[in-house]
Amino acid sequence: MKKAKFKLNFETEAYFDIGREMEVAFPNGSKIVLHKSKGRNQGTIFFEIDEPNESIARNIGQQKVENFFTCLLVTKANFENMKPIIFPQKPELLNPKDFKGIPIKRYANLKTVYGIAVKLEQQELDATSEFLAKLDKLPQEKREIISRSLRWFRKASEANGEDRFIYRWISFEALAGLVKEGKLSVLLNQYLTTPVANEILEKHKETVNELSKANLISLKGVNRSEKLRELLARARGDPKAILIKAISCIREVRNKLFHKGEVLELMKGSSSLLRDIIRECLKFYVQHATR
Repeated sequence: MKKAKFKLNFETEAYFDIGREMEVAFPNGSKIVLHKSKGRNQGTIFFEIDEPNESIARNIGQQKVENFFTCLLVTKANFENMKPIIFPQKPELLNPKDFKGIPIKRYANLKTVYGIAVKLEQQELDATSEFLAKLDKLPQEKREIISRSLRWFRKASEANGEDRFIYRWISFEALAGLVKEGKLSVLLNQYLTTPVANEILEKHKETVNELSKANLISLKGVNRSEKLRELLARARGDPKAILIKAISCIREVRNKLFHKGEVLELMKGSSSLLRDIIRECLKFYVQHATR
């Protein structure tokens, strides 16, 4: 039986600076086209399903677009602010003649909202396509862990303040399921290379220094800030070891909120540090797990 070919338009308030029309193809035959624009951006996804059903097409098309932008959060640096995506029209069946005499199930329009502000390049679209393709090849158990982490990572991009911080922490904690020990320290050791850990430290050195001076004490009385400060004082500290100590401090920032209702000023910088660690761990794992 012939496949029903659909296209579904979408819009964003992302303010991507797109200087020319770009497209990205996926292994399953679907394709996303991003149109030249500044300010409000527009795009179209082309895909196939088993029957001429607009409701099913809308759900599948929306899911594909959402998955693409969620993975773009991982593959594109300095991209972290998102809101929902608008699908202003119903899906359009592109090959109606192939279904002559077969009733087409219709769909009523719905709208949502979206927002961002960064330049977008073709190679970033290609990297996201590759990320999705490799993700699909993972065992189901690992895909579910990563999908859960990505869902919270996406929610963080749509939030601000303490909500963003908490969503990113949940996303990070979920990734512990990728290692047998279930420990975040093991996760960082396995899925961050030393050069990448160094880059993250350089980018977030102010936040790491602030964490080392914050006198963050665990529920068991361990001074996490002091441990981090001692490691930073060494002439050639291991960047991964430093990040692990920094994460221990961030856990205490979380505990201050969860157990005492305190929102520390450190939360914003800690949230940004978490974002980059999550992003790099995900990229490394997906890239190497499918080799």
